[in-house]
Amino acid sequence: PVIYAGGGIVLAQAWEELRAFVEHVGIPVAHSLMGKGALADDHPLLLGMSGFWGTKLVNDTCLGADWVLGLGTRFKEADCSSWYRNFTFNIPATKLIHIDIEPSEIGRNFPTELGAVADLKEALSVLLQVARELYPAGRKPGPVLEQIAVSRREFAAANKAMATSDAFPMMPERILAEVRAQLPRDAIITTDVGWNKNGVGQQFPVYTPGSVLTPGGYATMGFGPPAAIGGKIARADRPLISLVG
Repeated sequence: PVIYAGGGIVLAQAWEELRAFVEHVGIPVAHSLMGKGALADDHPLLLGMSGFWGTKLVNDTCLGADWVLGLGTRFKEADCSSWYRNFTFNIPATKLIHIDIEPSEIGRNFPTELGAVADLKEALSVLLQVARELYPAGRKPGPVLEQIAVSRREFAAANKAMATSDAFPMMPERILAEVRAQLPRDAIITTDVGWNKNGVGQQFPVYTPGSVLTPGGYATMGFGPPAAIGGKIARADRPLISLVG
């Protein structure tokens, strides 16, 4: 099984319920672009972002899943590799349980084995309660923990040359690495549209839920700077950087 977390988790502020549920049932978590940060990027069960800019481990794990539990996600095109069956999701044969607050999203892009319209914070609270009754001692995650750890080390090693390059103009990977190294865990990031958005989704660790603001719906050009102003007005106590260009 794989849990697939979307932006609905962040909108519902259901990240603590998600983390508790994931840790109890031991199921790995992939996420959409808008689900970035729903679970901290250094959590041992976090696979990463799926789709066009997802890593091989993320897409292969989603592709090979028996069951996918989709939480607050539209299963949109970029996150699902244009819905081609041999890249990210193969639904069916993979069976889908889909929970979303918007009824029209259930079964819209993938046929659903079981669909439920619900607030994600409430839904995950109930799921956690039931999971604790079914598995009082919790459920062990198995070899996927080591697979995730190995994949992270390999990705970092493959990216090191770009992330430390002295080339001019600066490599995008180095910009992301330098910015991340200077910011605290709860800093807020906003992005415009382009590789900055995709790069943040793929390789910029986000540790605090709700701290990345990105235009993943209609991919609106020019979103980054005004989003930064809004973010700073809302949370003047936290550092904020907008990645544009």
